[in-house]
Amino acid sequence: MRSGPKLVHTGLGLLLGLCIPACAAQPATTTQASSGSSSTGDTSVVPTTDGPTPDLPSDTTGESCPPDRAMCGSWCANLNSDPDHCGTCDSPCPDDTVCMQGTCAPDCGDLTACDGGCFNTAVDPTHCGSCGNLCPAGEVCAQGTCTPGCGDGQTICGGACSDIFHDPQNCGNCGETCPPPPNNGEAACIVPGTCTFKCLQFNHPAPPLDPVDCEACTDDPVLAAGPIHYWRFSEQNGSVAIDDIGGADATYLDVTLDQEGVLAPNDRAALFGTAETSEARIDSMSFPATAVTVEVVVRIDDAEQPVHPFISVASGNGSEANEFLFYHRVGDEGNQGLRLIVAQTHEWRTALRVDDGNWHHLAASWSNDNGATIYVDGQRMAHQPTLGDAQSITAMATVIFGQEQDLLGGGFDPTQYLKGALDSLVIFDRVLTDQEVFVHATSVMCSGS
Repeated sequence: MRSGPKLVHTGLGLLLGLCIPACAAQPATTTQASSGSSSTGDTSVVPTTDGPTPDLPSDTTGESCPPDRAMCGSWCANLNSDPDHCGTCDSPCPDDTVCMQGTCAPDCGDLTACDGGCFNTAVDPTHCGSCGNLCPAGEVCAQGTCTPGCGDGQTICGGACSDIFHDPQNCGNCGETCPPPPNNGEAACIVPGTCTFKCLQFNHPAPPLDPVDCEACTDDPVLAAGPIHYWRFSEQNGSVAIDDIGGADATYLDVTLDQEGVLAPNDRAALFGTAETSEARIDSMSFPATAVTVEVVVRIDDAEQPVHPFISVASGNGSEANEFLFYHRVGDEGNQGLRLIVAQTHEWRTALRVDDGNWHHLAASWSNDNGATIYVDGQRMAHQPTLGDAQSITAMATVIFGQEQDLLGGGFDPTQYLKGALDSLVIFDRVLTDQEVFVHATSVMCSGS
């Protein structure tokens, strides 16, 4: 028998206990007094409880118990919930259990006791909403209701489907919440359930190599690296593509201006390829002879177009026209993707395709003593150490954006023109480091995606 509260017999209680037979016929008006107060009225009704039973006078009869109680010894017990009289008067529950519906069950706290175990009826498909409510095959229990199961890669967390590899509220496991992000950022969860953050639109991670914050987009790192030419293609009208650094302005032909750039709507770009003659041209410009890096932010819109030239630098005719040609080609033999020609006849074909309709930051660097390197979105993707070894590029040349020169200033092939947009193009007279290219891409390609 579990210990319980004892009934304190005051002098008045003893006196009343002697007159129970005379008072039994009176209506019960007993009220429970608060601590320190007394109660008045008839005491012939036997006290009741859901818990352990104290001793009462021996001449109390079962007729004094309410309808939902049973007389167990000298106490009116609730056989549905009294752990000392669970189901019957002589059925006490073991320690660490409770009496539920007349049956001893585990003490489950916030959970629900079902079939001798503890279950969360909000999410358990075998006891969904209530004990014994089994969800049909293929369904899950969400917030106590059987519903169609989550799709592939989804897990029930808190009664809802969650992708624990990408959900910052359930990153890796249900309830694993990612920490608050920095200003101008938002929490992110990446495979395999690792917390990080991403920056909101028009902001980029800072510092780029080990980011802890988000800062506004800027091309300050590009300018700090000392470019010799910089075309932004941000003109809203007119026919001139302004070179902000070197003064080598280009002339537009059949180019649509004032288009959304990589940082739209604040950034503008130029759309090429609305006609086969679309281009931007500089008839004569000094180009680096022995070491160069070209960075271009470009979007290719037509994956069926065989050739998309970004920049064509020419000084001669025919096979000797191409002093420097950075372009994208598919549809012929060999690797399909980005290609580079330097010093007229030295060509490098890669399998790096970027004709997916998205903006990309591309970079091609070359020197006559260390070959060429190509980068995609700030990442070093390929290196050819002997391309154009010991060769030089003719310094004065015709430079055309969006076309490929088979003849000096012309000889265009109607299948070889850029169908897409240019956001910016920058030229350096040295080979940039991997870190510089990465910082540039991170700083200017910060649309928050």
